[in-house]
Amino acid sequence: MVPVAPGNKILTALPQNELTNVRRHLEDVYFEKGEVVYTIGDRIQYAYFPVQGLFSLVSNTEDGETAEIAMIGKEGIVGHPVILKNGMTSPYEVSVQASTYASRIRAEVLEEEFRKG
Repeated sequence: MVPVAPGNKILTALPQNELTNVRRHLEDVYFEKGEVVYTIGDRIQYAYFPVQGLFSLVSNTEDGETAEIAMIGKEGIVGHPVILKNGMTSPYEVSVQASTYASRIRAEVLEEEFRKG
């Protein structure tokens, strides 16, 4: 598998010492188009730093309709509620809109590293 950590813009923007600390916790993964990463209420076990492709965040309205609230590519992170103090559960569904490689990190490790830096 292609090592993907440097392809994500958040990771490449980190100072070298922080990237070194985070990199040892990263694991490369691949997602096919259509895969569901989280459903609403799922416990977030991993955060993902995409390198290519797109993730879609979908929420339910009060009327029971669905609405896409964001698209995340190599400029972002999937699973960010763990560092925003929103808890460890997903407030929306996350699915893959375009196949992608990503680097994943355990949610609790990301939260700890975020507090350090």
